Amino acid sequence: MAIKVVEKMKNKQIVYGTVINYATVFVQMISTVVVTPYLIKIFGDNDYGIYKIIVSLAAYLIILNFGVGNTLIRFLSELRAKGEDKGDAAKALVSFSTALNFGAGLFAVLVGCLIFRFIPNFFSTSLSTRDLQLARNIFIILLISAVFSILTDLYMSYLFVYEKYTYVKTVDLLKYLLRVALIFSLINKGKSATLIAYIDLYVSIFTFGANFLYAICKGKMKIGFCNLNKRMPISPKKFFSYSLLFFLNLIIEQLIWNTDSIIIGMRLNASMVSIFSSGAIISAAFNSMTQIVSTMIFPKIVMKFSENNPKEKSTEVMIKISRLQAFIAFYILGGYLVVGKFFVTDIWLDSRYELAWTTSMIVMVGTLFSSLMGSGHLILRAINKQTYFLVCEFVIFLANVVTTYVLVKPLGIKGAAYSTTAAYVIGMCVFIVPYLKKTIGLDVKRYFQNIVPIVASMVCMSIVLYAISNRIGITNKFEMIIWGIIYTVLYIALAYMVSSDEEKKALKSI
Repeated sequence: MAIKVVEKMKNKQIVYGTVINYATVFVQMISTVVVTPYLIKIFGDNDYGIYKIIVSLAAYLIILNFGVGNTLIRFLSELRAKGEDKGDAAKALVSFSTALNFGAGLFAVLVGCLIFRFIPNFFSTSLSTRDLQLARNIFIILLISAVFSILTDLYMSYLFVYEKYTYVKTVDLLKYLLRVALIFSLINKGKSATLIAYIDLYVSIFTFGANFLYAICKGKMKIGFCNLNKRMPISPKKFFSYSLLFFLNLIIEQLIWNTDSIIIGMRLNASMVSIFSSGAIISAAFNSMTQIVSTMIFPKIVMKFSENNPKEKSTEVMIKISRLQAFIAFYILGGYLVVGKFFVTDIWLDSRYELAWTTSMIVMVGTLFSSLMGSGHLILRAINKQTYFLVCEFVIFLANVVTTYVLVKPLGIKGAAYSTTAAYVIGMCVFIVPYLKKTIGLDVKRYFQNIVPIVASMVCMSIVLYAISNRIGITNKFEMIIWGIIYTVLYIALAYMVSSDEEKKALKSI
């Protein structure tokens, strides 16, 4: 009885955490919608574009945590599944991770100083002397912010292991609210884009403090550095092997989400970066929304698959998660297709930013493939069989960097979007799906039999509605809302029709 109560509480934590996570993404989107045009108006396309270039560059420093936090989740969750997370072994694992995390922060400072030195060389042909100085000033501030983000990752990861989803995601939510509040309260005190960088730094310090204090005081995180080698539950080699694989995953994410802006800044100009990054805000938010379910259940997947690897479970787990993600993803994607263009060009920004809608739509189609197959990657991580998966993705998106560099000159920012989507589709179809079939026993035929009906029905409905709305035309906010309501009603009806009996029962029980 007690076990059932505890399990019920854990499931509530996941539900509450998931709800807050979606609320966080929603608040992030709303704040972006409000803040972005305001910042562009205050600083201009050029200076805002420079800020976005440096944000993309600084993002490479944040990944220098080398995946220590996620490695802690992996192995501490395993100890917790065995009931061994309160002993010396767990303490040693946490202490070892802490030491590595601080070392990663120092390494990020060294790399940041090196990048700072070469910023003029990277952008000498596309930025003026004044622009280069602004870029360097912003970079120094964001370097300090990146160090705090690296340190924060460890404490967030620890809290995730103990399923403190509600707290972690509440802090995330407050982080975005604080950023918006600071922007609107301080923006008139300075007209330089460095002000946004300072605000980002303040928010990073707040996030670090909130997670650090909760992990130590409430989460009872214990650290001790005596006899680590003797008490470690795994060898340092095994820890580093997993950590470096996740680090490779972080590099891949940066290649996908931040390299394009840097290349556009080098090959075109800061104004084009402003347009492309505005679209990237939408596509990144879409990716975040579709990945939330997978992220929240990762500790449970570790506990389910770490002790053994029953292949018959893999297909069932992937189908359940992918169907749920498909319902979420296609609702957002279809809605953005129907009313997104008017929203971007007439409400959020202006007609100059029509390309932002086009490029974000192209990239969202590509990320959809990755989102639906994301649960397969989680299972591979849980059983430590992700090497081939990550190496393939790394090679594919490294090639994407090359093709993007070539295509942005003749095709403009559309070239970057086409290249990214092609990388997603080719990578999933040619390399990843066959590997999942071989490694975790994915029944590909059964999987797609469960996913294709959702995909086909939602795509057809969205295209038809887009064609009609585009023919009639959306001319004001009221019409956009009406089309949004029509789309939502039809989507819910269609989603219910293609839902399984189990999904319908779950829906009725809410």
